[in-house]
Amino acid sequence: MNKKTDNRGFSLVELIIVIAIMAILVGVLAPQFIKYVERSRNSTDKQNAAAFVSACQTWASETDIPSGETAFAASKTGTITVNDTGTTVAGDQEAAIKSALKNAGLSDSTTKCASKTAWTSYTLTVSVGTDSNVTVTSNPTGLLSN
Repeated sequence: MNKKTDNRGFSLVELIIVIAIMAILVGVLAPQFIKYVERSRNSTDKQNAAAFVSACQTWASETDIPSGETAFAASKTGTITVNDTGTTVAGDQEAAIKSALKNAGLSDSTTKCASKTAWTSYTLTVSVGTDSNVTVTSNPTGLLSN
């Protein structure tokens, strides 16, 4: 009977040490990863809000509005509210905002709020002055700043 004497596997102590080192690494790196993911979510919301603003401003400057679409009316306001269930458009400018989003290829039904900590929803208020300039304010206020 030949017995093998060079059994060279890992011992239980070595395996426990490796698992302990991995647990320490996960404990140190996980919070940093979570912060990175949340920054990415906030950035996504800011980019979506900027796209909504750009779409409204571009649509307000259009001179040839297609048949069936609605132009922005002076001295009127509308709101775009984005939360975790989707986007809703309301107010006097609802039809114009929806036309602007449609023309820009943005979907008001599939865009959702991605942030979980900085804000859980945001509202863009679209106002059109008598000179047809579009002004957009956000709640929270820092959403449209870089």
